[in-house]
Amino acid sequence: NAGTDPGDYLFQILNPVIGDASSNNIITGSTDGTITLLAPDISFGMRQMDFGSLPIGDSNDLNLFINNDGNLDLSITGLTVSNSYFEILHTTSFTVSAGTSEAVPIRFHSIQKGQYNDTVYIASDDPDSATEEVNLYATAYTVNEIHLGDVFGFNGDTVTQIITMNNMENIVSMQYDMLLPGPLEYLAGTPVLSARAADHIVSANVLPGDTLRVVAYSPTNQPF
Repeated sequence: NAGTDPGDYLFQILNPVIGDASSNNIITGSTDGTITLLAPDISFGMRQMDFGSLPIGDSNDLNLFINNDGNLDLSITGLTVSNSYFEILHTTSFTVSAGTSEAVPIRFHSIQKGQYNDTVYIASDDPDSATEEVNLYATAYTVNEIHLGDVFGFNGDTVTQIITMNNMENIVSMQYDMLLPGPLEYLAGTPVLSARAADHIVSANVLPGDTLRVVAYSPTNQPF
């Protein structure tokens, strides 16, 4: 009754005897034998695939390597994934020859903010591994950034520092500190908000150490 692990197995003769009528062992030699068990044997290059952290709107592709360590062809009969943000970019039924591997590209679509821990299921005709699992990890994040623009001016000029926000989520307030370079001083009462403001208040103050702190917020939590 053969098992399921393919390979060559040794049949070893121990203490062989060939006896004559006088009970003498007249054996002159013996030869061991082998049995070759034929079967496919599935394995994977990795059991966990980490797609990393991606901003909303981006995607990342990784290859799932399916190996056949057996001595018969391996038939993959199905590939399924539990979350639609992961896409299998390969046919879901194919054959992997004995002693070879197949690269199955999987794509993560960063659509909704969050951390993802999902599973791809692999069905095959491996006699002891009819269904296998590989874990998929990814993080989708939104981009919310503050940018300070460059400023140019002559001696004695009044210059304007432009601050912009790039945001994918609703923002109701913002704050930043900026170290004032030695030649510059803040003109009190001058900060103004752009047309993005909606019931927002802005203020600025110089803190000890020539640090300018700017705060903008909405008393009614209105987004910019």
